[in-house]
Amino acid sequence: MTEALELCAQAEGVRVCRNGGEAPLRRSLAREHRLSLLVDGEPFALIHCTPSQLRQLALGRLCTAGRIAGAEDVLSLRFSESGDRAEAALRPGAGAGGKRSPRNRSVWRSEDIFRLSAALRAAMPLHDETYGTHGAALMYRGETLCCCEDIGRHNAIDKAVGTALERDIPLGECILYTTGRIAADIVEKTAAAGIKVLVSRALPTAEALELAGTCGITLIGRAWEDQFEVYTD
Repeated sequence: MTEALELCAQAEGVRVCRNGGEAPLRRSLAREHRLSLLVDGEPFALIHCTPSQLRQLALGRLCTAGRIAGAEDVLSLRFSESGDRAEAALRPGAGAGGKRSPRNRSVWRSEDIFRLSAALRAAMPLHDETYGTHGAALMYRGETLCCCEDIGRHNAIDKAVGTALERDIPLGECILYTTGRIAADIVEKTAAAGIKVLVSRALPTAEALELAGTCGITLIGRAWEDQFEVYTD
C-alpha cells in the first residue's frame, strides 16, 4: 500500500452532492506520467501511464506493436534520470516474421480463470485507493506470473507482457486477464504478443469476437471468481 500511496495524490476541496445536499469528500487520484519512447533514435510512442514498471511497459509496448519478438531483440533500453524518456536500440531485423506462436491452442481450465480473477482483484492496491486504474495479469502453467496496474488498459497489458519477456516466459503458453473491455485493438495486441487465451472482467465487442476467431484466440468475458462466459474456444 505504501507504493500505491506514492502513485496517487490527494484532491483538495472535493465535495459530493447527493439528495440535494453537499458534503466534503476524501478523494485520492492516480498520478499520470508521460513517457517518450524512442526506437533507434526515432520517436516511437508517447505513453501516458502510471509511473511504475516503466521498463516492463516499454518492452511490452515494443512487443505488442510488433517491433520485437522477444527480449533478445533489444540491444539496450536506457531511461533518462527523470524516467520521462526511454531509448531502445533494437537488433537489426527485430520483429521480422512476427511473434512465435504455438502450434496448438493453449490449454486452460475453469479453475485457472477463477484463480486469475481472484489474484488480480487482490493485487490492485492503487485501484483500491483511487478506483482509477485498470489491471492485467498473466498465468503460466497454472501459476500467476504477475499482476500489473496502470491508468490505461493497454499499458497494464504491456506491463504484463514485458514482465514475461524479462523472465523469458513463452507468451504462447500464458493466459492473459484484463479488467478492461475487449475491443478489436486489445485482440490485436494480444495476437501480436502470441498469447492464445484472452480473458476479461468486461465484455468484448462484436468486432473483437470476430477478430479473435480469425486469430485463433480463446476469448472469455465477464470473468469473475465464480463465473465466466466463453465466446471462442
